[in-house]
Amino acid sequence: MGKQSYVALDLETTGLDTETDAIIEIGAVRFDESEVLGTFQTLIKPGRVVSATVLDLTGIKEPELLVAPLLANVAAELQAFLGDSPLVGHNIIGFDAVFLQRAGIARSPVLFDTQDLASLVMPGQAEHGQAALAKQLGIEVTTVHRAPADAETSRRLFLALMERAAELPTDVLSQVAEWLAPTEYPWRSFFARAWERASEKGARTFKLTAPALPPGISPV
Repeated sequence: MGKQSYVALDLETTGLDTETDAIIEIGAVRFDESEVLGTFQTLIKPGRVVSATVLDLTGIKEPELLVAPLLANVAAELQAFLGDSPLVGHNIIGFDAVFLQRAGIARSPVLFDTQDLASLVMPGQAEHGQAALAKQLGIEVTTVHRAPADAETSRRLFLALMERAAELPTDVLSQVAEWLAPTEYPWRSFFARAWERASEKGARTFKLTAPALPPGISPV
């Protein structure tokens, strides 16, 4: 079985209203647990005036947007890049995925929201914003509020959270996997993979034989 690939996605928009605002930048990174496999990035002409607040926040210049392609002109290319891989992003469930749906861009039903995953893996963390989590996990962030950079941060956060989850005892992760196997819980494959990683690490480090993964569940 080949390595599972994911796509980290981030969108910059004219505002926070998923019903009325428009995309102005797309950043995406295809990756697996070992390496980056490809990137996709583009500015998008929103067809409306972008507030000075958003321009200042992102550093995007209005003339750049005026010559950028329309979303409709890059939708097919973006959809092909996303493919059927699980999507990763910070607040992707309530924000980025909604914009994709509005645009009619098909994507995998599997969404890994690093904000929600962090609340499960790092419940003692006071803040689960992307910058705060990156700092806590030792991830250097030099650029924020730009889609390509934020997508890359989401990629690194996801892998760091996977590593944190894999540090849990294998018997705990095995039990979690067993509980989630018959459910439609959206991140059950995340914990199944964390169980596998913990098992592999335990076998290498302590020469232990981990319990078998419960029937009916496997990594995505």
